[in-house]
Amino acid sequence: MMTKKLLFFSFLSMAILVGCNKSENQPEDETSTTRSINFNDVSYYLLDGQKIPVRKNDGKFYVMFHTSEVGKITEQLSKVDIKLKNLTDVQGINLYSINVIGSGVNKFSDFKSATIEGEYETVKLALSHTLYWAPYYQFLERFEGIDEFGITNLFYVKLKSLKDMDLLMKLAKENLVELIGSDKFLYGWYLLACTNHSKGDALEMTNLFFESGLFENASTDVFGIGKIH
Repeated sequence: MMTKKLLFFSFLSMAILVGCNKSENQPEDETSTTRSINFNDVSYYLLDGQKIPVRKNDGKFYVMFHTSEVGKITEQLSKVDIKLKNLTDVQGINLYSINVIGSGVNKFSDFKSATIEGEYETVKLALSHTLYWAPYYQFLERFEGIDEFGITNLFYVKLKSLKDMDLLMKLAKENLVELIGSDKFLYGWYLLACTNHSKGDALEMTNLFFESGLFENASTDVFGIGKIH
């Protein structure tokens, strides 16, 4: 079972990590071709094993990017009369709750986070300059009085046994997901991180790892719905 303690540390970790060095091979005019952009598909938010139906919001995106990319992003958005909202500076790394064992942490440095409001086709050029972007998600039915929520690029996976570590690393590699490390306080839980090169956003990867049947549980790092946990 995902606990309040796990969500607390997950959210704190998100607030001070994330960002990845841009690949030299990543095209400048489009986001990674492996990322899903079908906004009509019904997916689900996994909460303690319960699958709550959700759909991507084509009109609101959480983004993270290096400071050096701010000018390119704002320039693209200005062409369609859109501004970054909730712009936040985050610097440094604080992993006090994580036992760092993955090489992925070496790719993380200072970054900015923000919200972009606009349809994908309108803002996709701006998204191409981000380290990671993900749409906000909408519940198909109001859940605990909440219509939508945002996700970071982080998610947790709980191993059935420590002998399953190889399975975790293999699946992470196959889906271009970065392994950060194990939680110091919650036995068996591991933190992973997505970038624009991953084969899905953090919610999609949470569900993929859970559906593999290889692990005991999985959870997405979310914001905007803290009261339902």
